Amino acid sequence: MSLLHSLFRDYEDLLFQYRAGTLSSESWDARRYSLRMFLINPCFTSFWDLRRLYFAESFRQFVETERETTEPLPTAAELAE
Repeated sequence: MSLLHSLFRDYEDLLFQYRAGTLSSESWDARRYSLRMFLINPCFTSFWDLRRLYFAESFRQFVETERETTEPLPTAAELAE
């Protein structure tokens, strides 16, 4: 749990840095993409559902919006079609 907490805390900090103008768009876009991949993984979403209140409201809103707009990855069968 503590590893996942640290991971989400890092993303929270990156978001705040980006909004403050101290993280480039290019760097933020890459990190945002990796966060989106975590948010469609059941392990990460279970953690988030349990611990979301540990994070700032603005970060929680950001994560929830990302969850709602992130398409699931295609399955192996879909890729084979």
